Amino acid sequence: MVDDAGRGLGRLLAAIANLTASERILLGGEGVRLVDVAADAIREGIKGDRDLRAKELALVTTPGDNTEWCRGAAVIAIQRYVLGKRF
Repeated sequence: MVDDAGRGLGRLLAAIANLTASERILLGGEGVRLVDVAADAIREGIKGDRDLRAKELALVTTPGDNTEWCRGAAVIAIQRYVLGKRF
């Protein structure tokens, strides 16, 4: 089951990278541990669907806690306050 989920994630990541011409994808959140547990299956899914002309796709993971999300929200709040802009 884990390998199936990993292959599915790999296929999704390959499709996104193909569409956006990305060479690196940042993954985070509660389920990010799947990248470590199913690394081989994810790579298999990416390899099967990645454009052959594209560079190898780098996967970067962040901790599964809310630290990064909170940091991003704080940056947006500070920008709005300092710049007086609404996004």
